[in-house]
Amino acid sequence: MTLTIPRPHPNASKSLRLRSRAWRHGRESVAACVGALCLAVLALFGNAALAQDNAAIPALSSRVTDAAGVLDASAKQGLEAKLAAFELATGGQLAVLVVKTAEPETIDQYGIRVGDAWKVGKKGKDTGAILIIAMKEKKLRIETGYGWEGALPDVEAKRIIREVITPFFKKNQYAQGIDAGIDKIQLAVAKENKAESTTVNDKGQWTNSHNANATESAVESLIGMAPVLLGVLAVLSFIVPGIIVGGVAGIGTFLFTSSLPAAGIAAFIGFVVASILRSIFGSFGRTPLGGRGFTRGSGTGGALGGLGGLISGGGWSSGGSGGGGSSSWGGGGGSFGGGGASGGWGDGGGGSSE
Repeated sequence: MTLTIPRPHPNASKSLRLRSRAWRHGRESVAACVGALCLAVLALFGNAALAQDNAAIPALSSRVTDAAGVLDASAKQGLEAKLAAFELATGGQLAVLVVKTAEPETIDQYGIRVGDAWKVGKKGKDTGAILIIAMKEKKLRIETGYGWEGALPDVEAKRIIREVITPFFKKNQYAQGIDAGIDKIQLAVAKENKAESTTVNDKGQWTNSHNANATESAVESLIGMAPVLLGVLAVLSFIVPGIIVGGVAGIGTFLFTSSLPAAGIAAFIGFVVASILRSIFGSFGRTPLGGRGFTRGSGTGGALGGLGGLISGGGWSSGGSGGGGSSSWGGGGGSFGGGGASGGWGDGGGGSSE
């Protein structure tokens, strides 16, 4: 009997080699995926660790934030008042931040983070800027919002830093340098701003102008309110003396128009009208309709009581734009895109602009 051994299929060896090769490729692919995943995890944790090491951004609660303790109370109060007047006049916001250091970031990188965090400037218009000073590095930056990039271009911000602020900083006169820089920034913005009721002097200080345009606007407001105003004056003239009627007219007009010229005109008109009506119809006991008169005590007291309730209970409050306003102040929702310029007051501290 002959034993026959089956011969292997001619393609069996080739198939085995293909399976072996596929297995090796599979292992290499898995190893590559695991390696890529490990690198991604390391990069993620590395970036998180780096972010934790970045300099902190102080919370925004006032127009001047001195985290380095460079400014005394008097200097800070003066800068706050100037910035508040500027905001009231233009609607834009300008803030100052002094920190010990911006490291490990550059002042440019730190400035972008501050702009994103603080959101200084009016929302939708992005009219804001931040003067940032890092004491350790002797670097500073003007971070400009989108809305002021035309009025305060990078080249102008660079010039203000180089020619106005750093000469003071080199003499350790930080309050004076910040003050001078604010003046120049305000002047740059003033060239583009068209506030009708305000002017800016050669030091960048915003003041009320009370010009002819403001007076004309006040008169127009009074003409529109004339029917209501005359009706109120006619009633009050039989209740209280003319001087009180004038005061009521002036205060009421100011509450509705926020215009001092209009309030002054209304007070004068109220006094004159009340005096004329009183002289025609007599004193408190006589009325043009022949009805019961008002006694001096009840009429005056009731009117003044009602006026007091209006002022104390239904008035408007202005938040933190003066020295004694609200203790907290915040950004208006403005956006920043990296515009601005940087510089320094140390050796070779020329800085850069973006």
